[in-house]
Amino acid sequence: MVRLQEVNSTAVETDVNGRLRLKAGFTPSQTFNTKQAVVASALAPSIPLGVSNFQLPRWAAFSNQGVGINSVVVNFGDGGASRTLTPGGPSVQVTYGAAGIKQLNFIITCSDGSQRTAKSELEVDPNARTAATTYPYFDGISTVDSTRIQADIPFQGYDEWVPYQGKGDILTYYASARSQLRKPIILIDGFDPTDGRSAQLFYNRNMLYKDGDGRDQNLGDKFRENTPGNGYDVVILNAPKYEYTSVQELVCPIFNFEGTSCWFQDVKRYRAGGGDYIERNAMVLVKLIQTVNQQLQANGSSEKITIIGPSMGGLISRYALRYMEQNNMNHNCKLWVSFDSPHHGASIPIGLQAMLVHMGTDMGLEGARKAVGDLLLAPAARQMLIHHYEGTVNEHPGGSPGFRDRFAQTMNAMGFPQAPCLRRVALNNGSKNGTNQNFPVG
Repeated sequence: MVRLQEVNSTAVETDVNGRLRLKAGFTPSQTFNTKQAVVASALAPSIPLGVSNFQLPRWAAFSNQGVGINSVVVNFGDGGASRTLTPGGPSVQVTYGAAGIKQLNFIITCSDGSQRTAKSELEVDPNARTAATTYPYFDGISTVDSTRIQADIPFQGYDEWVPYQGKGDILTYYASARSQLRKPIILIDGFDPTDGRSAQLFYNRNMLYKDGDGRDQNLGDKFRENTPGNGYDVVILNAPKYEYTSVQELVCPIFNFEGTSCWFQDVKRYRAGGGDYIERNAMVLVKLIQTVNQQLQANGSSEKITIIGPSMGGLISRYALRYMEQNNMNHNCKLWVSFDSPHHGASIPIGLQAMLVHMGTDMGLEGARKAVGDLLLAPAARQMLIHHYEGTVNEHPGGSPGFRDRFAQTMNAMGFPQAPCLRRVALNNGSKNGTNQNFPVG
């Protein structure tokens, strides 16, 4: 259900240049007429004879009129009784015994008790295949929810004056033939200060692998299959770029005869979440874990959560889980997998860092300057890098001053998640026999 606006032809006219303008005697508020539209349809042009399942994903129940959609009663034109669908609820089964164009009639009940009606058509074709087979995107899109969350718990960075609440983008791929969270796996994206790796890209690209026959497979799709041991809902947490207000910063832009003219004002800034403080991103994960547990309870599921943290995501999830344990917050996590995470620190050759700084600062190369600003100077990079060009003293490299040591001390003091029911697994790239590869381990 949407509210639309169309140009009010009575109130506007065309000038000599062919541009629309408001006629004399009309106010700007009369420029548009407001209309309401209700659209309901099956998301496939045709389906086969026999049994088909219909469901209403949460994302498909959309309204911009200030009311939600509680339920949709559908007469499927199959000669049977009407069925009721609810957003995110179970599917209903419909059997078509004859081919042809079927008329679907909808009665939509809104959260304020009002009702709307709509009609559409659906072709039953003996030669049609199922929607998920004919239109593969239905398995990836119609069973996906996307939302943005904000942490309840703020975090004050090492170089900040006040604490801020982090934000995250959540993409949920429900298990096959389901649009309700019941068996979740949470994956946390890693270091990505430019947000070049969205949650959807993470799923489509970073979860690919080769099977025994050398064919590309998607691990997320395998998790979601309705097969023994699977049937998981895949929840991806991405740290996006977002605007925030830096409250009451001191501004001194001009000088006058009496000295400096200064004042405090709110300043709008952008935060690169994928390179932000690990602790702030962890507070976003805490909020997500609490939200997932609330959904599990509302959906009548007794399943526990599996959390997988690749790269920096392992540090974020480690901090979040341990923080919840230390603050008597039930994370309900049964398995935590840390994949290739720098628990003892990360390493980028100090010579490479120095070269980028030289190329950006001394040679004026924009690409190198941007790499230093976006990557090396990101708070998370300063926290993780054992050797940072900022910490080099008398040719002896060290961590970024005020960042690396402080973060390492915090993580060492907290330790790892310790809940009795939690299984911990760490996977790392490198030598299979444990041979030192000459990389620092902190």
